[in-house]
Amino acid sequence: MRNPALGLLAFFLSLALWAGNVRADPPTPTAVSFKVVLSGRYINFADADVKPKPIHLVNPIYPADFRAAGIAGWAVTEFIVDENGTPTQVQIVRASDREFADAALVAMKQWRFSPGIKNAVAVRCREQIPMEFKPKK
Repeated sequence: MRNPALGLLAFFLSLALWAGNVRADPPTPTAVSFKVVLSGRYINFADADVKPKPIHLVNPIYPADFRAAGIAGWAVTEFIVDENGTPTQVQIVRASDREFADAALVAMKQWRFSPGIKNAVAVRCREQIPMEFKPKK
């Protein structure tokens, strides 16, 4: 004997999956900006004797709705590169849309840098890096 509740559940699940794949209009980017507050001691990137350099980069994942619609976007990240070359306090300064901001944040947290050097000592450096999202032509 079949359970009618399972059949009903399967119906609603398939309906939800179908509805999630249908989009009437392409997404519209909505620019966002954030207040960035970095704590602790650090120097500005430009003040380092040896600037931190990216040694491991991770590309952000292009938000699917924007990629499908061919819509470009951007996000500006701000963070501290610590003495080990790890980005800490990663934040978004501004972005063309919250989805681009979220994707840039996830990617930037995975980057690694050579440490910044000041007076022959590894130091914490403040940095900003923009990330662009461009549809393939």
